[in-house]
Amino acid sequence: MAQSWVENDELLLLLDGLDEVALERREACVQALNEFSQECMMPMVVCGRSADYESLTKQLKLRGAVLLQPLTSQQVNQYLADVNLPAVRKLWRSDTTLQELAEAPLMLSIMTLAYQGVSTADQTSFTSVEARRRHLFDAYMQQMFKRRRVDQPYSPTQTIAWIGWLAQRMTHHAQTVFLIENLQPEWLPTRTQQDIFRLIFRLIVGLLVGLTFGLLVGLLGLIWGGGEAVIKHYLLRFMLYRNGNLPWRLVPFLDYAAERIFSAKWAAVTSSSTGC
Repeated sequence: MAQSWVENDELLLLLDGLDEVALERREACVQALNEFSQECMMPMVVCGRSADYESLTKQLKLRGAVLLQPLTSQQVNQYLADVNLPAVRKLWRSDTTLQELAEAPLMLSIMTLAYQGVSTADQTSFTSVEARRRHLFDAYMQQMFKRRRVDQPYSPTQTIAWIGWLAQRMTHHAQTVFLIENLQPEWLPTRTQQDIFRLIFRLIVGLLVGLTFGLLVGLLGLIWGGGEAVIKHYLLRFMLYRNGNLPWRLVPFLDYAAERIFSAKWAAVTSSSTGC
């Protein structure tokens, strides 16, 4: 089904995060998208931040563009009234930096989750948007930790430290979606740790391959050795039962023929392996 979609240009491509592509590769990415859109007539949508897109020298050759405007004060005020958070609403009205952050729907959603059950007396004013953003995310993480079960093996400090390291590594490798199979030795901070990881990995792979090969050789030896008589026995019985009119006096002859066949097969296998 997927092959037919590709052949008939029946796909609609939704490509998000153009601004998350590494800066030195964005121009080439835009060029590749333009070439692809000319070769294939399938519709395509590309998303990215307007400021990052306008800084590029090459532009996308698409049919149109949609610019999402920030939320207005009336929209934010109505939203906070609908979710019934009077303390957050009062704080938003008195804090200009919070008003700037609330213009983005994602930050507004985080704000409503982070400041649930917090009175305005617990909040302090901030002179910069960055300081307010940091405080907002700290409060958001604390709220998320309260939702966790009590029997968690890791403390909040450990979790924050490891998630922070993971975010730094993902940013360094220009990744926005975490997949555990994408973890590579290059993510380790030092060259020594990377070499140790590769050595341990090779040892594990070598042990697995050696054990598998040893078990396979042992099984083949059992089949061609002690299991040969069993195979011949059931082979003969199968031939006799399938041909009910076969006289029993032919059993010794069939036994001799089967033994000759097995001997010839084994000789052919050993000679071919020796030649290799």
